[in-house]
This record gives sequence, C-alpha cells and structure tokens, in this order.
Amino acid sequence: MRKLTEYFIKRPVIFWSMVAAILVAGVLAFLSMPKLEDPAICAKQAMVVISYPGASAHDVELKAAIRMEDALRALPDVNKVKTECQNGVAMITVEFKMTVLNDKLQEHFDLLRRKVNDVSVYLPQDCRTPIVIDDMTDTYGIFYALYGDGYDYSDLNRYAKYVSRAIMDVKGVKRVNVVGVRDEVISVTLSKERIARNGLIPTQVMMALQGACKSVDAGTVASSEDRIAVRVDNAVRNEVDVRNLVISTVDGKVVRLGDVATVAREYSEPQRNGFFVDGRPAVAICAAMEDDAIVPDVGNAVEASLAVIEKDLPAGMTLEKIFFQPDKVKSAISSFMLNLLESVLIVILVLVFAMGFRSGVIIGFGLVLTV
Repeated sequence: MRKLTEYFIKRPVIFWSMVAAILVAGVLAFLSMPKLEDPAICAKQAMVVISYPGASAHDVELKAAIRMEDALRALPDVNKVKTECQNGVAMITVEFKMTVLNDKLQEHFDLLRRKVNDVSVYLPQDCRTPIVIDDMTDTYGIFYALYGDGYDYSDLNRYAKYVSRAIMDVKGVKRVNVVGVRDEVISVTLSKERIARNGLIPTQVMMALQGACKSVDAGTVASSEDRIAVRVDNAVRNEVDVRNLVISTVDGKVVRLGDVATVAREYSEPQRNGFFVDGRPAVAICAAMEDDAIVPDVGNAVEASLAVIEKDLPAGMTLEKIFFQPDKVKSAISSFMLNLLESVLIVILVLVFAMGFRSGVIIGFGLVLTV
C-alpha cells in the first residue's frame, strides 16, 4: 500500500486522470441507469378467459373449463391450476413453479398460448376465442383523459386510438390501453303485432340474423392454371344493413326486418367501465413503461409527442394529464440527490473538525469517489 501511495504521489498526472475517469464513469452510469418509482415484479402466472354466452356455470365447467384445464395441467413447470366458472364465462389461472427463471417465463407464456389455441378448436361452437392474460403486474404510470362537449364515445374512442398510437411509438413505452369506452350494440326490438300480421316468429328473425353475420365458404373456381377460393362475406356491417335484412315467411312472402322491428344503434346497458372527469364523460389513455426504462426521459418524449398531437385534435376536445409518474420519479431523484449532498457535506465537516482540514478534505474526497 505504501509503494502504491508513493507511486501516485510521484506521478500526479496519472492520479488525477484516474480520478477524472472515475467521476465521469460514475456520472454516465447514473444518467444511463434505469429509474423507476417501484421495482419491477415478475408474476409467474397467467389467466385464460373462456367466454361461453348463454351457458350456465355448470355447462361452462363441463363443456369448456374441464377440457382446457386438463390440457393446461400437462404443460411443463406448472405448479397449480385454479378454475372459477360463472354463467357464461370461465377464468382459469395457471401458476408456474418458482424455479422458473424470469428470462424463461415468456417462453412458458408462449407455450401456454399455443396450447390454448390447440384446445380452442375442440370447444363448443358458441364459445368465443379464449383470451390469455399474462400482463397482470404491469403498472400504468401515465394517465391522460380525453373529453369534449358535443362528442360521443365513438368520437372519443377514435381520437384516443390516434393518441395511443403516438404514445406507443415512444421508445421505452411497453403497452398502451384505452379505458372507459362504452360498447356499442345494435338493438332489435320486435313488434308483436307486426310479426304476427306478417306470419313471422322470433325464432325466424334470430336465425336470419345469425345467418347474415356469418362468412360462408362458397367453394372454389378452378381454371387451367389457378384455383380461386370463393367466400360470401357477411351481409351486416351497421344498423342500416340490419334494418334492410330480408326474411322469408312460412307462406313464401319476403319481409324487411325494419318493417317488423325497431332497429337502433345504442350503448350497452348497464355501463361496465365508465370514466368521468369533473362529471363529464371521458376516456382514459394509460401507458405502461418498460422495466429498464429511464422514466423521466420517457416522460419527456411522451410530452413532446403529445404536444404535436394536441394540435390535430378538433376544437373543443381536451387532452388532460391525470397522473404522470415521470414527475414523481424526477421529484424522488431530486430529493435523493439533495439528501445525499447534505449527508456528504455533514460527514466532511465532522472530519474537518475532528481530524483537521487537510485530513478531513482528503478522506471526504475519497468518500465522494466511492459514492
């Protein structure tokens, strides 16, 4: 140690060069290190949601949940499978073993999705495509609200998707969701008098609607060189198509659905996921950031992108910041740096009074380098 000290005393240029290199490396490491408000949590579980409209909880269990659950239990490294069945829906939670490494977890999720896709072919025809949810631990640190007088939910949803695409293009953003949009439905209210007068029954109307909403394989057209597939697309795209849907009666007459029923586009009731700002209907745009993101830098990029987007919004539509995690992280970093500086200065002052000015400054300088 004595020889090392003598070496640097005789060669001050080398000593100060190393000190400068250490300081620069420390500053660069601090600027480039991930800065998050909360630590990243890796949940080793996923949820499979099977929607079976109109089925009782017992039918959902027997016809859909058990078959899917048996297939998921056969996956490697599965610790536990828990199923909850309700009327019209089954929720299957798959928990993997704690021995699964975090960097290998995505491979298990991909294998889970492939298994769900394979089993979905054997589910009842009325079952909808199963949904796999594996992002239950994502924290949405950026919330914006979009609202405006005179705009309905369809307008807000259209512009919210435009804003969400701009946020998704920012480096460091992992996922963007739009919350609070009400589902639109086309309601068909039959008139008992008119369907009776035209010789119709409600079952005929339901069968006509189901048939019009399906795409039909019409075969192929073969030539000497090519074989072209022919498909008949569904005939219903909006409420006007539903109103003009033609239904054949038992005695051979043809009736428009709009002549025997009231067809209207409206919002589904009851409202499931409403979002309001100061009592006004709005939609929320939520963004989650990558686990290794520098949150303040991502926040600056998001604000710069939205500053351009706001110029394209129509008059009367407002994009308001509700919660912005980058501001919280900036405040926390500033508070930490201030506390660190105060602590180092207090230690140096104590050393100066206890050991003298020269010794105190030397030891304090070494403390700064180690920090």
